[in-house]
Amino acid sequence: MFAGLLAAMIFFLAACGSGDSDDDASAQPDDDQADDDSAADDDAADDDVTDDDSAGGESEYCKVDNQYHDLFCKVYERLFTESTFVNGDDANDFGDTFAYCPALIFTMYEEGRATDAEMAFVHVVTDGYKLRAQAFIDDPLSVLSDSMILVDSYIGVLGLLMGYQATQDPTFPPVIDGYFDAALNVLALLGDLIYYIPVPPYGPTTIISGTAGSLLHYPLAFQGQDRSDERMEQGLALLDDMERMTWNDQIGGYQYMAWAGDDFEYQYSNVTAIQGLVRAYRLTGDQVYLDRAERVADSLETLYSDQYGGYFASDESHQNAPHSGEEYIALSGSNYTIFALMLLYQQTGDEKYLDRAYRTLDFVWNTLYVSQEGLCYHDIQHGVLTQGYCSGCNWQLLYNLWLLDDVLDGTDLLPPAP
Repeated sequence: MFAGLLAAMIFFLAACGSGDSDDDASAQPDDDQADDDSAADDDAADDDVTDDDSAGGESEYCKVDNQYHDLFCKVYERLFTESTFVNGDDANDFGDTFAYCPALIFTMYEEGRATDAEMAFVHVVTDGYKLRAQAFIDDPLSVLSDSMILVDSYIGVLGLLMGYQATQDPTFPPVIDGYFDAALNVLALLGDLIYYIPVPPYGPTTIISGTAGSLLHYPLAFQGQDRSDERMEQGLALLDDMERMTWNDQIGGYQYMAWAGDDFEYQYSNVTAIQGLVRAYRLTGDQVYLDRAERVADSLETLYSDQYGGYFASDESHQNAPHSGEEYIALSGSNYTIFALMLLYQQTGDEKYLDRAYRTLDFVWNTLYVSQEGLCYHDIQHGVLTQGYCSGCNWQLLYNLWLLDDVLDGTDLLPPAP
C-alpha cells in the first residue's frame, strides 16, 4: 500500500510540476513538427473556410457582435489558419486547446453557426485529445515520462463533454468515463494527502475544483443519461472535501486555499471553484452552493488592481504566494475569472458580476491584445507585457467572447438540469 501511495504521489508531483504551464507560456510555433496528414487536414480546413461567403464582405472569422468584435475576428483567423497540430496536439499550447477549441466550435455547432470546415478542424483536436486521454487511462504512471499527458487529459475533458453535449458522438463517452475513473482512482489513493502537496503551478485545490466542475458538467451534457447520477455525486463529494480541507473564512473574506494550510489569497483555486459551485447549484437548486460562489467571488476583489485593471494571480504581500512580488496578471487567470463572473451574473441577475467581467475583458483588450499580430500575449509583470504566447488561452478567450454574446442575448450558458 505504501509503495502504491508513494508511486501515486510521484505521479501527481511529476505531472503537475510541469503543469498547465501557462505561467511560463514562452513556446513558439514549430511549423516543422506537423506531419503530412495533419498538415493536409489543416489545408483542407483552410480552403473550405476561405471559400465561404461572408455577409456584407466581412471576414468569415467575425462571429460575435459585442464590442470586442475586432479582437475575436483577428485572433480567430490566426488560430484557425496558423495552428500547427501533431497528432491533434497544438504545438504552441499547454493543454487548453483541447478544452476550449472544442468548447467554442461545438457551441457554434449547437447554435447552428459552425461550418463544415470548422467541424473538420475541431475533430482534429478531439481526435488528438482521445489519444492523450487514452494514454493516461491505459497507464496513469506514464506521466512520469510525459507529464503533459495528465495536464492535457485533466483540462481537455471539458472539450469532449461540450462535444457530446452538442453532437452526442458515441465515441466520446468511453474516453470521458475512462478519464474520470482513472483520475478518481488516483485521488482516492492519495486521500487527504493531496491537499498538502503544493503542486506547481496552481496547487491541488485548482486541480480538484476543476475536476469537480467537469464531473458536474457531465449530467448537464448527458442530460441525466449514462452515469450522470454517479458523476454528480462524485463532483459534489469533491466540493465537500475541498470545503473540509481548504475553506478559509479569514483571509480575504472567504476563499479556498491553494493547498491546505496556506495563508494567502489565490486566484486560480477560487475561480475554478466558483465554476464548480455554480454547476452544483444548477443541478441541485441548493442555495448553499450559490451563496458560497458569491462569497468567493467577492473575496477575489482583494486581488483586483486599480492600477492595471486586472486581477493579480495571488496576494502580492505574501512572499510564499505564487508570483508574489511580480505584479503578475495573466490571460489564463483572466479567462477563468471572466467565465466565472458571467455564470454568476446569469444565476443571480446581479449586474456587479457582469461589470467585473467587462472590466476584466477591457484589461485583456487594452493590455494583452496586440491587434497587428492578431493575438493576446499571456501576461504582464510589473506592468510590462511579456512575449509568452499560449494558443489555448486565446481559444479560451474566444469562447468567453462567444458566451458574452449569449449572455447579452439572454441565452443560458449552462444546459438545464436533467
